[in-house]
Amino acid sequence: MKVADLVEGCLVKPKKHHRLRIQPLYDPTGNIHKLGVEELKQLGYFHHATIAKHNPRILVTSKLYGKDTDSIAMYTGQIRLSGTYFGVKKQHTFIVEGQPVVMDGYEIKGFEKIQ
Repeated sequence: MKVADLVEGCLVKPKKHHRLRIQPLYDPTGNIHKLGVEELKQLGYFHHATIAKHNPRILVTSKLYGKDTDSIAMYTGQIRLSGTYFGVKKQHTFIVEGQPVVMDGYEIKGFEKIQ
């Protein structure tokens, strides 16, 4: 899947053998990163998501590691930050299990569209 395939309200899920990893926003280190995290928090986003390959033989249960899920996500649009989050100004927004999360466009390739 590509970013161009996303339409607000569409439903997506991780591809086979992939999981969506949800983690709290990372603590900012630089000034531009701090600005990006502050903006995200002001907009109500406190978690980010990445796509991870799923290996059932390796189970990590640390809270710092995040939560892996294969739940359906609903795309809610994109936001452009004044600062950056992981060097990226444009973040794509999703609702996963009732929780708003952000992702950068590089992670979209791990999704498949279901509607």
